[in-house]
Amino acid sequence: MNLQNTNLQMSDIIIQSVQDKEGKTIPISKILLINNSLPNLQVFFIEYLNNFLLKKYESVSEESDWKISNFQINSILTEEKDKQLIQLGFNSSENLVYSDKNGIKFSFRKSDSNFPVINSFNIESIKETIDLVQFFEN
Repeated sequence: MNLQNTNLQMSDIIIQSVQDKEGKTIPISKILLINNSLPNLQVFFIEYLNNFLLKKYESVSEESDWKISNFQINSILTEEKDKQLIQLGFNSSENLVYSDKNGIKFSFRKSDSNFPVINSFNIESIKETIDLVQFFEN
């Protein structure tokens, strides 16, 4: 509902469903794509329609040894992009590090390109941090 109040254009991409014991289809989430919000960068939200996926996500997060730490995007960060990210519900700190409500952080690295490229994507455990971009490039 908060997204609808921002006058952003949204598309329903998919509604995820499961079947209950009686075989009835129960919708559990809706994935929304925000259209035309940031050039060359797709932003999407998962809207939970009940607590099934949210509880599953929280349960898996507690059991997992790994979590997403942060990622960095090479792209020009304009004042307009900054305002749009805040409007979309991301939190921002003074040094232009953004985060979602799950605490996943991302930032922009200065670039001459309008086309965004993920420069780093870090996952971490208690013992180490791995940059998946570097891992798959090697």
